[in-house]
Amino acid sequence: MSRILNINELQEGMILANPITNNFGQVLLPAGIELTCNHFRILRTWNIFQVSIVTEGDNENIVLSKSQMDNAGKYILSKMKWRPRNGYEKDMFISSVIQRAKEEMIQE
Repeated sequence: MSRILNINELQEGMILANPITNNFGQVLLPAGIELTCNHFRILRTWNIFQVSIVTEGDNENIVLSKSQMDNAGKYILSKMKWRPRNGYEKDMFISSVIQRAKEEMIQE
């Protein structure tokens, strides 16, 4: 589960439940990232005032199969023209794949 919090209520170490995207659908911060004070400053700069945060008992114990990860990766790539070019972008992409795979598993 997740809950929506105002950025003034955020604390370091909280986990982002959903990716933060811009108006073009580009991921600015991926789901699953552990928030820091620097992220709070960035969110204010982007005029983002609320985010969805992971709450206790969320999908942490879900075990993902290789086929679920592959399916999630294919789904995400089918929706994007962008491809990871460096380690940071690859980590962001992998976080998105994991989140999509978890969503897929919950729906089963």
